[in-house]
Amino acid sequence: MVANRPVRVAVLGRPGSGKGTQSGRLARVLGVPHVSTGELLRAEIERGSPVGRRAQEYVEAGQLVPDEMVLESLAERLDDADIERDGFVLDGFPRTIDQAVALDALLAPALLDAVVELMVPEREAAERLGARLVCPECGRSVSRDQRSALCDHCGTVLARRADDDADVIRSRFDVFENETRPLLEWLDQHGRLVAVDGDRTVSEVTRRVIAAVQTVLERDRKPAS
Repeated sequence: MVANRPVRVAVLGRPGSGKGTQSGRLARVLGVPHVSTGELLRAEIERGSPVGRRAQEYVEAGQLVPDEMVLESLAERLDDADIERDGFVLDGFPRTIDQAVALDALLAPALLDAVVELMVPEREAAERLGARLVCPECGRSVSRDQRSALCDHCGTVLARRADDDADVIRSRFDVFENETRPLLEWLDQHGRLVAVDGDRTVSEVTRRVIAAVQTVLERDRKPAS
């Protein structure tokens, strides 16, 4: 898939829906940066930047990093030359209506070209979360049934995420229903949401995501009659 102007896409879904995997795959197909606000904040913390130092305090206290810090970090990334030239795929952001409104303000006068929701039943998502391992160094996640206990990207020993315990998973699902579900409904009402069945093989979901985004891009780029 080749675009003739910057492409701006967000991939959303409940925890365990495969947002990170599909965002990364879509970004490679589009030839654009894959942007994760979680990874951005981790990088800020590792660099010891002003945003990173403030974010670290919230992380160490087990609290969510405030929206303004997330958006400050994201705004800096969106100003980079590669994103201005090519666009981006946002991984799991925005998560709330307030974040979506703030993102629109950052992108103005442009908007997101497409917002993809990965539709995965809660039970399946919970099973996926309980069965995955993540790389504590680069953040990549894999299924526990992979043969190697090392990350195939950076070689770090894989581990289970603390927030993949059953009680925490339940809490994360509740947050999704209370905060992100209203956002998805809001996006749908404004004609900005594309739903994709995410309860299939990884490759099949990728094909469906690519097809859905391609359809939106072709529709929006047709000259007005």
